[in-house]
This record gives sequence, C-alpha cells and structure tokens, in this order.
Amino acid sequence: MQDAPDHDLQLAPDEQVTHILSEARMILPGLLSLLGLQIMSVFDDVFHDQLSPLDHALHFVALLLLAIGVALVMTPAAYHRQIAPTGIPRGLIPMASRCVGWAMLPLLLAICIDIYLVGKLALADHRLSVAVAVVLLLLFVGMWGVFPTLAARRHRRSARAAPAAGAPPHTPR
Repeated sequence: MQDAPDHDLQLAPDEQVTHILSEARMILPGLLSLLGLQIMSVFDDVFHDQLSPLDHALHFVALLLLAIGVALVMTPAAYHRQIAPTGIPRGLIPMASRCVGWAMLPLLLAICIDIYLVGKLALADHRLSVAVAVVLLLLFVGMWGVFPTLAARRHRRSARAAPAAGAPPHTPR
C-alpha cells in the first residue's frame, strides 16, 4: 500500500495492536527500574539523614505516581489478554492510546519530584533544585503535551486541505 505525501499510512488493526503493545514493552523496563530504585532509596542512610519528613512524603508521592503510570502502561496488554487473547477486542486501540497518553502525566510528575529530591541532595540548594524540576516539568509538558497537540492540529488541517483524489499532490515549498 503506497501512501500519499502528508497522509498517514493506515495500518491494519492487528498491526496497530502490535505497535501499541511493543511500545508498552519498550517503556516498561525503564519504569520498573525507576520504581525499584525509588523503593531501594528509602533503605539508604542519606534518605533518612539528609531529607526532611516533607521530602520523605514527596518521595512516597513520586513512588505512587510511578506505580500509577506503570498500571496505565500495562492496562492495554492486560485488557487484551483477558478480553480477547486470540483477537482484537472492540475499542482496544483507542483505549490503549488513552492509557499511554494518561500514563505520561503521573510519570512526568514522578520524575520531576525525584529530580527535585536528588537535586536537593546533590546541589545542596533548595531553590536551584526547585528551578531545575520546574524547567524539566515545562520541558516534559512541552515535548509530551504541547508539541504533539500542535502537530495533531497541523496534521488535521493539512488532511482537510488535501487535494481531491486524482489531483496532483501538493509539493511543500
């Protein structure tokens, strides 16, 4: 199947599911590693000696957020296996896209909280640690939220303005 310039290649539903589940398999090891490191850090003397009770609570919130992100990333695979292991259940593809999209929010918050805590220890400067975490938060929101939203709008606009079938394709300048 040839795809025209500026148009999506339409994948068969089984290929879409394969891509979605592959993305989850690629993301999951990193998430589980981060989760393990967060759990292990509470057994370190530095955690107890140099972080305040508020910092301990922030760390726990980050741990919970990361666990929520893992649950959201794993939901499509669990749903698929239980509902229709030999087929593609109706609604799987949009549900999986929503789950992965929603997983980004707790993940970015967890990472930013952890960056703040590590920065507080490594830089010994509360304000600088907050600034770094906020800059990272803005970067995540920009790259994971604003950039895809703007690209999707541009994509929809170009799809609406696409020439009729049989007309010569538009050549970008």
